[in-house]
Amino acid sequence: MAARLRALLALFSGMALLLLGNGLLNSLLPLAAEANNLGPERIGWLSSAYFLGFLMGIWLVVPIIRRVGHIRTYTLAASTAASVVLLHLLFDNYIFWLVLRVFYGAALVSVYAVIESWLNATVQQEHRSRVFSLYMVISLGAVALAQPMLTLDQPLAFTLYALCALLVSMAMVPVSLTRLSQPEMLSTPDMNPKLIVARAPLAALVCLASGLVLGAFYGLMPLYASGFASDSRTIAAVMSFTILGGIMGQLPIGILAERFDRRRLMLGISLASLPVGPLLLFVSHPWLLYPLLVYWGALVFALYPLAIAHMVDRVDNIEVIPASTTLLLVYGLGAALGPILAGQFMALLSNQWLPFFFSLTIGLAALVLYLALQSKPKEQMPSSQYAPMMRTTPQSMELMPNISNEDYEQLQEELEQVADMDPESAAHPS
Repeated sequence: MAARLRALLALFSGMALLLLGNGLLNSLLPLAAEANNLGPERIGWLSSAYFLGFLMGIWLVVPIIRRVGHIRTYTLAASTAASVVLLHLLFDNYIFWLVLRVFYGAALVSVYAVIESWLNATVQQEHRSRVFSLYMVISLGAVALAQPMLTLDQPLAFTLYALCALLVSMAMVPVSLTRLSQPEMLSTPDMNPKLIVARAPLAALVCLASGLVLGAFYGLMPLYASGFASDSRTIAAVMSFTILGGIMGQLPIGILAERFDRRRLMLGISLASLPVGPLLLFVSHPWLLYPLLVYWGALVFALYPLAIAHMVDRVDNIEVIPASTTLLLVYGLGAALGPILAGQFMALLSNQWLPFFFSLTIGLAALVLYLALQSKPKEQMPSSQYAPMMRTTPQSMELMPNISNEDYEQLQEELEQVADMDPESAAHPS
């Protein structure tokens, strides 16, 4: 296992550097936009543009990987992302920044796709659980560690943008030097999104709510923190403690997810998070604020993986990848809309009302969950394995410990055989 991890060190190193730069940029831009006298509604559109590019990139990256390979795609996407970061310094035009955010989102999801598909093809089934957990810790940990870099300079200064671009550029070095052989890109079976939503409507609901909340969190939470903290250190701490809470909550909630009805667990977590929003309207002292943020992050960051686990319980093995892709797109739709809605909400009231928007959104989802549970019988014990999930690309789902490369390839062959069958024979098998 140690030898295998050393071979994967290049991929993990590149991922860590990339997410350090990305985590810093995503917190920096709302503060820079505020310094440029943009209101919360316009700042919300900037974050939504990023997630719009993210959704576009999911569809564009696979043909590019098939055409030029993983390393060239990675280099293309990382260099594009680094260039886009520096372009923010050349012009402070709002429309120009919107376009840049779309390009940046598409470039970043392309890097995710390369890393995740490469890991998926390289890691053997018996090592998947440990590699997947390490990938999660590195990813979320890098985003959390990026936040203190906000204290190095002012939001409009050259230093922080240069540091972001430097980290993203350096992410190309370990991957470019790796000796790992490039994998083939498997095609994923198609599935009607309407069928997935009909099969697991509560999973789709929770993914949408998670996207609305976390999209607004990443895009506007620094703006909320700047309302009561003039120093970058406090703003960085607000982001870091929330993300660290998300990491800390994965293990205990994962244990509960293996033992209880996941629909009721999603409802319980949603209800448990609701008081935090109103409380944060009145709390700004660090000794009260940071524990609340850790608690909230531990709960809310677990909603998306719980929804995925619930979905896996309700579909066949061959449907897992297309179903996860559908839910990722639902999450992305929510993440694109969340900053717009939250920005309007903050413009109407004030920046300090952002956590209340979180509670309002999750509360509406909890109400629908409760009403649905009243009309449906209690489910059997969960049959699938819970795993913390990155909200990045469909390839991250393939990396899950309970989905092996061999099983996926076998299912892919079965699909191809069915596609080659005579329609009449397929409709009336012997």
